[in-house]
Amino acid sequence: MIKEAIKIASQYPESGRKTDEGSTRVKIVRDYLIFYDFNPYEIIVLSIWDANRNDQIKPY
Repeated sequence: MIKEAIKIASQYPESGRKTDEGSTRVKIVRDYLIFYDFNPYEIIVLSIWDANRNDQIKPY
């Protein structure tokens, strides 16, 4: 599931949603957020978050 999403991102790197952090993108896969950056040669996975964990995303 996560491997497949990363494979798709490597083929279509702009398919992820833009973030406020420069060229970083995010893909949502079930309950996970995959943050990645890319250049013409590679996909760089920055972080994979479990979106169900309350301590990772704090409300304002």
